[in-house]
Amino acid sequence: MRFKLKIVLHGKSFRIRLKEHGSVGIWSEVDYDSTRFDLQSDFKYNRLEKSGCPGGDDGKRIYVLTPLRRGFAIFSINHIFRGTIVDKHYYITLTI
Repeated sequence: MRFKLKIVLHGKSFRIRLKEHGSVGIWSEVDYDSTRFDLQSDFKYNRLEKSGCPGGDDGKRIYVLTPLRRGFAIFSINHIFRGTIVDKHYYITLTI
């Protein structure tokens, strides 16, 4: 379990990047309050497909969170390996 403090200006977003590898069973999920944050998620592969050969399914999950109001808020990110939460990161944010 890890704790991180983020100080964010109101109206600005911040990014969190995590490794994911679907075929191995490594992925993540965010537990957050949708009234406090807008959440966008994108996945970027580490290796691109070349000449019809797949590049694999490992890459980085990029979460973009935008606070919707000022004040303190907490959200967590679960790191999951084959269906079991193996690590949890808690983020305490202060939006000013």
